[in-house]
Amino acid sequence: MVADLGNAWSASAGLDFGKGVVWAADATQGWHGGTSLTEWVRDAEEAQAAVAALAGHCRRVRVMPFLEGIPCSIHGIVCADGVVALRPVEMVVLRRGREFVYCGAGTYWDPPDGVREEMRAVARRVGQQLAAEVDFRGAFTVDGVVTVDGFRPTELNPRSGAGLNTIARGIPGFPLSEVLDLIVSGRGISRTAAELEAQLLDSADGSRHGGTWTMDPTIDVDVPQRSVWFTGSGWSETAKAGRGIGTALGPVPGALVIGGAGFLRCTFTDWPIGSSIAPAAAAFYDWADRELGTGLGPLTPAPEVTSG
Repeated sequence: MVADLGNAWSASAGLDFGKGVVWAADATQGWHGGTSLTEWVRDAEEAQAAVAALAGHCRRVRVMPFLEGIPCSIHGIVCADGVVALRPVEMVVLRRGREFVYCGAGTYWDPPDGVREEMRAVARRVGQQLAAEVDFRGAFTVDGVVTVDGFRPTELNPRSGAGLNTIARGIPGFPLSEVLDLIVSGRGISRTAAELEAQLLDSADGSRHGGTWTMDPTIDVDVPQRSVWFTGSGWSETAKAGRGIGTALGPVPGALVIGGAGFLRCTFTDWPIGSSIAPAAAAFYDWADRELGTGLGPLTPAPEVTSG
């Protein structure tokens, strides 16, 4: 539901299923993404703090129950001849206390088969509705959480998302931006929607990608490219017997400094198919705090609450 910010706490009363509610700001002051302007509210004191944090940015908030489980998204592409429904993408949303920290995406994780098909059906229905109501063309994403009760959507973004780029990496050199531009312009592409769906699904399932990254102005370390390994308990530059080789990149001047803020990224290049990368992402920031002197943690991953 949507509520005026000043009345959001009273409006939240019937939506707390035991772990609080989540408020997401409207776009009064402009577009925002990731987990910015999103507050996890569990009591009246936290509600007061959330109102103070959001007051300068919005008039209304979306209010939803807090959902425990793996944050994820399902992407679709509306073409002239049909809807492309793709595969789930894990969104790496870690927690710093009650603060949500968006820091990456990946296709290594697989939900149960039934949930995967549930998510793809959601994408297909949403794409068909967008086309019918507003003649929409191009990419969109439905974000949500895979809970113990299945996939629960939290928002629809009628635009491309970061996860779609991760999917497209399954086809080296795939001109995703150009393909989407052609679809949006109505000029068409050299394959049907069904053919594009099959190509992207097969490649994304067969070649997994992903990693974690964060932008934080407090990161002021110079981190040249380096290889790190995950041993199961943490990351190391020397434990080459470990699995999940990653490449850690830092704010190299002129390359990875974005908008004057520091940038840190770890790209996973060898990770077990089916597994969530969020625990390894949290461990990576522990490593960065310890070895690079950053102050990003402690961060914790969301638990996986489904069973296969």
